[in-house]
Amino acid sequence: MIKKSTAEFNKYEAKAEKIQIEMMKLYEYEKYRKNNDETVKMWKLMLDPDGGLYAGYIEKWKEKGKMSKVFATEAKKNIEQAFDIIIGFENKKIKGK
Repeated sequence: MIKKSTAEFNKYEAKAEKIQIEMMKLYEYEKYRKNNDETVKMWKLMLDPDGGLYAGYIEKWKEKGKMSKVFATEAKKNIEQAFDIIIGFENKKIKGK
């Protein structure tokens, strides 16, 4: 979705909303797993509409109508890094580290 944000938001609003719903489902699932505090904290950051990760970015896109390519590229890096952190937490749990 971040790559698409250089276009008008209304063109991708339904898709952005669908992704947000899927992310909320993941967050709800993760909340009830044992020993999952770090992952839950990261999901909260990702879903914070006032924050600097996914939900916050989508809110800014909605407000502005479209984003600059430079801003989208930089935001994409930060959001990918946050997802990588979540994946890292999960991998550590699987490996028992």
